[in-house]
Amino acid sequence: MVVCKKEAHNFPTTLVTAIITTYNRADKLLFAVQSVLVQTYPHIEIIIIDDHSTTCYAETLAQLPVSVRFIRLASNSGACAARNEGVRRAKGHYVAFLDDDDRWMPDKIITQLHTIAQRDICLCGSQIAETGKLRVRNKQVITLNMLLDRNGICGTSGVFARRAALQDEPFDEQLSNSQDWDLLIRFAAKGTIAYAAEPLYLFSDGDHDRITNAIKTMQVEQLDTRLNALRKHRQLIGEANYRRKAAGTILAYISERENKATYIKYCLQQVGVIYTVSYLLSKVFRTLGLGQR
Repeated sequence: MVVCKKEAHNFPTTLVTAIITTYNRADKLLFAVQSVLVQTYPHIEIIIIDDHSTTCYAETLAQLPVSVRFIRLASNSGACAARNEGVRRAKGHYVAFLDDDDRWMPDKIITQLHTIAQRDICLCGSQIAETGKLRVRNKQVITLNMLLDRNGICGTSGVFARRAALQDEPFDEQLSNSQDWDLLIRFAAKGTIAYAAEPLYLFSDGDHDRITNAIKTMQVEQLDTRLNALRKHRQLIGEANYRRKAAGTILAYISERENKATYIKYCLQQVGVIYTVSYLLSKVFRTLGLGQR
């Protein structure tokens, strides 16, 4: 990957706080921290927020520079609580998040510093670590309508924002999923979001323990809480978008479910026939290579 080098001297004293959240993944954390340490922008403080892991981090911590701050939460509170705690502890004018199983490209921070301009938040493209597939949009800004199209514009590891803005609009700790989408919807409702159209982080899409993989084995009654982010913004995004996205949430892994009829019935109850059938047909078309959502 060829990345255009940015000059760091335009931001001689601007401190950026890298907040790395972790839970029971000490083996992956070391690689995440290393990707921050090799950033071409020099003024970065690193805060690791451990969401009360049940595994030992001593060996990993012994390999980290003494400047890295490690904070262990008193109880397991979820990724949103860990990120908000990181923001409270941050000293930087800007804050950037990194999940422990992802990695930043060396020019990530300097690129987003140049891109954010006067906006409160900046997103970026990514590359899937396991396959090399690029997820980059040819855009300079992200609008509310783009976020209604789909959730996957940018993961949390690509979020770069002013600390003051995140203090005003923190992560919603009541949500068990779609926390990044919820945060971006709230920012986009106030104006456009800056976007760096480069793959600035490696997103891990492996089969290790993470929320996306856990969804595949969730029972239908567990899926109800996964609609809470959509319900929260139902009026803002409109009924059609709500039903379309709810169908996608419920039926996302329908081909891998054992009792498919149960999930389809639940989807029919939640969003009706039109949106249920429309989503199922779209999956068939994509499988046959006849269309792409």
